[in-house]
Amino acid sequence: MNGTGMDVTRKGGDRGSATIWTVALMALVFAVAMAVAFAGTARVARHRAQGAADLSALAAARLAFVGSDRSCAEAASIATKNGSAVTRCSVGDDGIVEIEVAMKVVLPLKGRVVMAARARAGPVHVTDPDGWQRNDGGESTGAAGRTRTDAGRPGMAGDEESAGEKEPLTAG
Repeated sequence: MNGTGMDVTRKGGDRGSATIWTVALMALVFAVAMAVAFAGTARVARHRAQGAADLSALAAARLAFVGSDRSCAEAASIATKNGSAVTRCSVGDDGIVEIEVAMKVVLPLKGRVVMAARARAGPVHVTDPDGWQRNDGGESTGAAGRTRTDAGRPGMAGDEESAGEKEPLTAG
């Protein structure tokens, strides 16, 4: 109130400012959502490249003792099926395989980029659920050609007499 007893109200000063603040807030939320989406796209592309490298290394390790040419060819085949290419493949004398792959992807704002990934894999020892490991290189029937791998573990067969020994028991 002014000194004359009449109400004085301002017209038009802050009218519509809530609309501007709402639009600004929506723009900020949209920018954050787009940044998260772009980062997620890049992360998915990186994981796809790593998955291709892992699968290729496992495939090559399965054939590591057959020959490095054959195991690297298998790795290249698996990598191609996963949309990538093997850029490096090495097989050590110990059967350890090292693979590097490259995958071309299109990322928002960046365009076409190459994602690279590495993986290592080694020889696999097949053990069945009963704790027996095959050493005959193929299918085994019964306990022939297999070795018990749980000697020395608490609660396993042969523990009472040989709790300190770590040598596997031969079955059969």
